[in-house]
Amino acid sequence: QAMAGSLAAASNGVGVYHIYGDETTHGEGYNMQQVPKPEQGLFGRITALMSASYTLHTPAALRDGLRKGATCVFHPWKAAPFYWNMPINTQPASLTLRLGALPARPIWPALAPVDDAVLDEAARAIAASPRVVMKLGGGSRRAAHAVEKLAAAAGAAVVLSPGTLGVLPDGHPQNMHVGGSKGSISGNWAMEEADLLITIGSRAVCQSDCSGIGWPKVTRVVNLNADPHDLNHYNATIALPGDAGTVAELLADRLEAMAKNAEKEKWLGTARERKVEWQAFRKSRGGGEPRLDPVWQRPVLTQPQVIATADRFCREIDALKFFDAGDVQANGFQIVEDERPFSTFTESGSSYMGFAVSALLAQALADKGRYGVAFTGDGS
Repeated sequence: QAMAGSLAAASNGVGVYHIYGDETTHGEGYNMQQVPKPEQGLFGRITALMSASYTLHTPAALRDGLRKGATCVFHPWKAAPFYWNMPINTQPASLTLRLGALPARPIWPALAPVDDAVLDEAARAIAASPRVVMKLGGGSRRAAHAVEKLAAAAGAAVVLSPGTLGVLPDGHPQNMHVGGSKGSISGNWAMEEADLLITIGSRAVCQSDCSGIGWPKVTRVVNLNADPHDLNHYNATIALPGDAGTVAELLADRLEAMAKNAEKEKWLGTARERKVEWQAFRKSRGGGEPRLDPVWQRPVLTQPQVIATADRFCREIDALKFFDAGDVQANGFQIVEDERPFSTFTESGSSYMGFAVSALLAQALADKGRYGVAFTGDGS
């Protein structure tokens, strides 16, 4: 169960320690915790494939295991589960060490390009483009202020991912809402019509950019990303490695001092029209009277109506929203109206049914727990 649950952490960039009993130390026979196969190191191999792991058998190796674990769990841009595999049925052993030699939680400074030329190149490309779209990935969630500043300076229509609701407030005129294979009218319009893409902290997963075909008219990409593997995902990219907020601020400062393409206002005007069209459609699906259900033989709320009603309640009492995978998840990130990031958590990647209800239990263990609501669909 713990290992299955770790898939959600691995898919969503959550650092957490997992401690498992690996196998009996002297081959005393099967233990109920170990993989039932007469072979050594199975948990070590399985967990090493899933993320990072450490099999601790020699007590003096404690420091090395702690150091590797802290680097994984507190990784600055792709935190992940770290698996400690422990021996079973071994006797306690004393260990002499200096407490000061044990690793502390790492602190990672914010990084940004030191080459002004690449920042200037990116700013010139954005300023010259008449139709700029900005795609927000998970790496943008802690940089909401800088993202809004850059969007204004770039004249960009901003498209969200399922996990970045609220980075730009729902009512912001440049917020086109979610785009992709389960996107909104306005978000998908912006993706289809833009000629320059600014992507921030995004892995460009299949849903996010329609499996690589979501930007048919884009000829230039400016990518803000700390991960070198994701930084050059697209061709024709001006790569800006580093912390999303720091780099966005540097880019916005340059753009504010530059002359812009006169067509940007026309682009943003059409974007506002598409946003109004999407808001009207969303309201029609989330409001209205209950529908007569032929099975129940009485009026019932549709799933969009339920989500919209619960979302209003959550915003009124400042409650967290947790969405399970499936249909309720797709409807959810289209319907909710978050004004700030980290108001909604939607599991992306492992399709973990039960994530939402499990997340409610975590609030009981949190240092500063908050009231939460789990949204669970029929498939969950």
